[in-house]
Formats: sequence, C-alpha cells, structure tokens
Amino acid sequence: ELAEIRMARKRLAFVDAAAAYAEETDNETAEKLRMILGQLDSWRLKQSCTGLGELIRLILDESGFYTYVGALPGGSQRQANLDQFVNSADNYDSTYNGSLVRFLKYTDYIRQSGDGEVAQLLGENDDVVRMMSVHKSKGLEFRVVFGMQLGKHYKDEKSNAPLVAHHTLGIGMSYFDPVLRTRRLTLPQAAIMARRYREDKAEEMRILYVMLTRAKDHLVLVGTVKDIERSMRNWNALAAAPFASGSHLDLIMAARCWAEKAGEDLHSELTVISAESIRIKENETTEVCNAPMRNVLSGIQANTDVGMYNRLAWSYPDPISVGKPMKLTASGLLRELEGPEEIPVLMDRPSFLAFDASHMTGAERGSAYHRCLQLLAFESLKGLSSNDLEREVANQLDRYTDRRLLQANQREAVRIDQITKFLQSDVGLRLRRAQVVKREWPFNVKMRISEALTPQEAGRFGSEELLVQGIIDCCFMEGGQWVLLDYKTDRTSDLNALREHYRRQLAVYAHALFLITGISVKERLLCLLESGQTLAV
Repeated sequence: ELAEIRMARKRLAFVDAAAAYAEETDNETAEKLRMILGQLDSWRLKQSCTGLGELIRLILDESGFYTYVGALPGGSQRQANLDQFVNSADNYDSTYNGSLVRFLKYTDYIRQSGDGEVAQLLGENDDVVRMMSVHKSKGLEFRVVFGMQLGKHYKDEKSNAPLVAHHTLGIGMSYFDPVLRTRRLTLPQAAIMARRYREDKAEEMRILYVMLTRAKDHLVLVGTVKDIERSMRNWNALAAAPFASGSHLDLIMAARCWAEKAGEDLHSELTVISAESIRIKENETTEVCNAPMRNVLSGIQANTDVGMYNRLAWSYPDPISVGKPMKLTASGLLRELEGPEEIPVLMDRPSFLAFDASHMTGAERGSAYHRCLQLLAFESLKGLSSNDLEREVANQLDRYTDRRLLQANQREAVRIDQITKFLQSDVGLRLRRAQVVKREWPFNVKMRISEALTPQEAGRFGSEELLVQGIIDCCFMEGGQWVLLDYKTDRTSDLNALREHYRRQLAVYAHALFLITGISVKERLLCLLESGQTLAV
C-alpha cells in the first residue's frame, strides 16, 4: 500500500502524496487514508481549543491506544505511564503555556537526559497510607479505614429555581402572575423537587455504604459538630426520619440512637472530644514542649550575646538577586522595568472565536501575518513585481493552507495586497535578495540589560545578568552585518510614539542577536504592514 501511494505521486512529500491519493483514488487503501486524515483533522481542530493533557487523553482514547497497551503484558504499568504522561502535559501547559511542538521537544529532552520516571503502581495490600475519595475506593478493601469530614453537610438544591426537570416526571415551572408580579410553586415543580430530594439523599446513603464497607479490621469515623448536646437531641429525632439527615454524621448517629432505644447490640464505640481539650493554653506552652526544645528556647532567652543577635538578624546582602527572575521574555522584561502597558484580561477569550476571521483580535491577526511571512518561499518571489508577485504570494499561501501548514482563518485574515506592498518596498527587495534569512528565530541568551538599554532604562536590573528569551520576527545578512526586522500591524498616526514604544524591545533583540552570532546589527527596522511604512529604530 505504501508503494502504491508513492508510485501515484513520485515527486511530492509522502504526506502530500498520501493526501492526494486519498482524494483522487477510490479503493480500500484510499478509504483507510481518508479515515486517518479525517481523524487527524479532527484532532488538529480540537488542539486549538483544548489543553495539552486533555488533547493527549482524547487521542489515547479515540485511537484505542490506551486500551491496546492495557492488553499487553504489564498493561497496568503501561497505562499508568500514559496517565503520568497526560499529567506531565497538564503541568507543562499550566506552567509554561507552551505549544504541542514545544512540549514534544521537552519530552524528547527528558528522554535523552534520562530524567523520566516510571509511574508507581500501588496495590491495595501495600503498606502505605492513601488518601482517596469514596468514589475511587469502590471495589477496594483495606485493613484500617478512616472516614473523615462526616459532619460536612450535603449540597442541597436551591428551592427557588424557576425551572426544574426530571427524567421520568418531566418539566416543572413556577407560575408567574403578571398582575400581582409574584411567583408561586406549582404542583409538578413541587413533585419533581421532592423526588429529586429523595433521590439525592438515597445517593448519599449509597456513598456512605461504600465507605462503611471498605474496612476489613478497623473503621474510624470522624465528624465535627458545634454543639454536642443540641446535636444529640437532633440525632434522637432523626432516628425516626433518616431521610431528613443533613450529613453522613447525622445518618450514622441517628442509626446509633435508634439502636440504643431499641436495645440492639452496638458494634461501635463513641468518643466525644471537645475542642478545648486539644487547644494549647498559654500557660501550658512549656509543658507541651519536649525537653530538648525547652532547653533551646531557654538558652536563646538567656543569651545576651550581641554576636548571636547579629547572626539571627542577618539578611542576604544582595536583595536584587533574591528577587531576580530565573528567565524573562523580552516583553516580560520590559513589563518588569516599566510596568504593564494595559490592564490584564480578567477572563480568557473562548478559542472558538478565533476560527472566524471576522472575530479575530488584533494579536491573532498579527500572528496570522507573522505565520504567512514565515512560510513564504522568497526564492520563488525574486524578480517578480506587481500582479505577478501578488499572484505568486496568493498561490503559495493557498498551497500552505491546503497542506494545513496555515490555518484557513489565518489565510482569510491576511490581505495579500499588504504583504505584496511590503515585499515591493525597499526593505522587501533587500530581504528577497538576501542570501541568509532567518524568520521566527527563537533565542535564549544571558545578557546584561545595561548593555542593551541605557542605565536609566535598565533600572534595578542594570548590573544584573538575566536569561532572556524571545522570538526574532526576521533578520537577514547584508554586507556582513545583520538587518533586524520586526513586523507590526498597529494602526496609528503618531509614528514617533510607535517608534519609541518598540525601541527598547528591538534594542534587546539586537543585542541578543549580536551575543548569539557575534555579528553586529547595522539596522533595526519596524515594518508597518497596515500602512506599508518602514521606521528606522
């Protein structure tokens, strides 16, 4: 089958040949390919709106791989390793907010360095202490079980909901009187609420039953109440109406009170401990301390040595290094020095809004332009101008969209005429003629901020060496020196303010480029794609 795909399209990359074979051929192999490519498209779509851990779990489940490894020898250990892999992806996503590609590079680095850990499997007979919810304890047994927080009240449904539903009783709604402007409970609504109340209480009883049946030898149940005498009266009353219980402790004690009244055998021991008995009173502090600790405290109180006081009051002489971040992005560094430019958003924007080009934010639109300029093959654009250049740019972006290297919404968001206008400008011509061009070039470099900025701008980090990371939009070699470009889609009429706004950022990028390559930067240019202007910074 692989040979058939290659013979059909000999000159294309194999993934493109497979896609073409699936579209142009109607046989069993093509059907397999269409299923595979459709599944990949589904995962690509979900990747843009789900977290890394959730995406990996989805792929493991939908591909059947998780079930497959479970059927192999040592399947439990293999599945535990996959679970740990999913947790690592969740932790990486929440800590670094990285892309899937960067996470895979990170895992490859962990594998090569040998720092990976095998997930630990625990059996129910292992001599360890485990904390778990009642739901997770189903089917397990332990010699000793502690049931904690039994005094926590059940979550009761709000009784003032205007609309309630039940899978057998249907829907119940409140009655609204438009004249009196009042709302009343209806009979269907009351019936559904009563049924759901009893079902919820029955579910809580089932959960309690699971907990009570996990212990083999010894069961310890712990709960707290504010007033033991009042609670005892309530428990005696609840003995006749267990469904009125508000917590697991109420249910257990109501059963015990009923057993006592009925003269039944009690198979448990009740111990009541007051809060006062476990508090440490001020005059008892020395009594509860052990002898070595008491001797140390007495020695410190009796010691009047100035040298000891100075040692205890000592502080680190370089407070800036203590508060210095381990690593900063170029924009994060400027925020540390200047403060934030705008108030941070209080709520994340839903990812699905970015699928429609008309709803994309300015930052998302700027990312689309960056992606297009990163993908363009400048070799094919040399010597072209006007309509020919615009046509070739459009054709290239369409091909990248078909190959799924460029998202369809990004392709729709960019204006070909703006990209063509930039490529026909003086800077665009120089860029197309250059032999060495680097685009979207990530870097991590240690630098002294005072070497990139003025001492006043460097502020408290002026003499400090920081690890700075960032991504250079574009740079190309001209006359043995670098020309640094930064694309912007900002709309403004105040060019001086825009130049000043990005001056520090470009200075940091230029200094990083010099430190990494050892080649100086002769020009720092700000390319405004919206207006087609280029500003020297």
